[in-house]
Amino acid sequence: MGIHTDANRIVRALKYLTLVISLVTSLLLILLGIIVIHWVLPQFTEGATNYNLVENIAIAAVVTGTVGTLYELLMRREFREVTEASLNKVLTERGYDKALADYCRELKELAKAREQGHLIKPPDEIVTDLEELDAIRKEGLRRIHKAASSDLLSQKFEDKPEKVQILETWTGWKSQGIVDWIEDAVKLGAEVQILLLNPNSVQVKYRAWALAYKEKWVRNAITEDLEALEERSLDLSQNDGHKGTLQIKAYDAAPVLQMYRFDDTRIFGMYWRRAETTGGPQFEVVDTRNGYLCPLLKRLDRLFENLWNDDRTVDVSEALKELKAKEEQEAKEEQEAKEEQEARIMLIAKSAVRSGLKPARRFLA
Repeated sequence: MGIHTDANRIVRALKYLTLVISLVTSLLLILLGIIVIHWVLPQFTEGATNYNLVENIAIAAVVTGTVGTLYELLMRREFREVTEASLNKVLTERGYDKALADYCRELKELAKAREQGHLIKPPDEIVTDLEELDAIRKEGLRRIHKAASSDLLSQKFEDKPEKVQILETWTGWKSQGIVDWIEDAVKLGAEVQILLLNPNSVQVKYRAWALAYKEKWVRNAITEDLEALEERSLDLSQNDGHKGTLQIKAYDAAPVLQMYRFDDTRIFGMYWRRAETTGGPQFEVVDTRNGYLCPLLKRLDRLFENLWNDDRTVDVSEALKELKAKEEQEAKEEQEAKEEQEARIMLIAKSAVRSGLKPARRFLA
């Protein structure tokens, strides 16, 4: 349909136009300053008021041009990302619906013209586009979001879903209030199932490598989510006022994709190298066949179900208990290694003192 192509062309044009204008302006300022210093400044008497004024202006031009060049080189990437995100959001999310409406209207006009004998058949291009759109819609794809966002997820929770499923390594939305969204959904009667990566799994290390993060950071992110969710689950279990259920498990398998299900809608994204999945495209798929799921939805649901029922998948309390025991054991082993090292140093130092080596006395200080 050309929507993504148009967006990319606009972003590319803005990017290069901004870069050229900024660099040309900066270079002109630097050139102007050099010209003033070498050719104009000598025309004035050194120490005079005019001389100092012209000198300051020339130096300011050179400094401004240099700083402008550096600023453009450093900030260009951020500008590109912000602009691309904004334009793609408008052109992709809104453009898809608009294009579909335009094609449908055009088809009706063509059909009417054909009935009146003014047109033998619709143009092949229109037919092809309509067939492609129809195939996409039959598979349930509604829109492609540029990235995940707290606004997108919070809106889905505000729609009062009856069934929620979350498949993640860690959510990344704890500070935005996802635990509160989940609690509110349960209180309104939703059945919520959450699958996060087991912090004790070797997959934590592999995912950390892929992201270029420290393994400890990834493990802590998962643990914080699990602890917050378990605490909220315990609070809900002690309150008979809610109508829904909240189940939390930790899976031990290679992360393939993340998914948020809200009734008949699934929003999923892929796991990338050197980038978190929430920063990449999010595909929103909807059940359009009244329960007769298309192949894509079947695979998404089967993935969640298989992980949920896998023998290595454990309850959140068991995962956290295992993690605590593991951390205590590691701390104990670290302390023992430290004490053993200190004992060796003391033994070496004492042996050196008995041998009459004065430099070894510093170990006893």
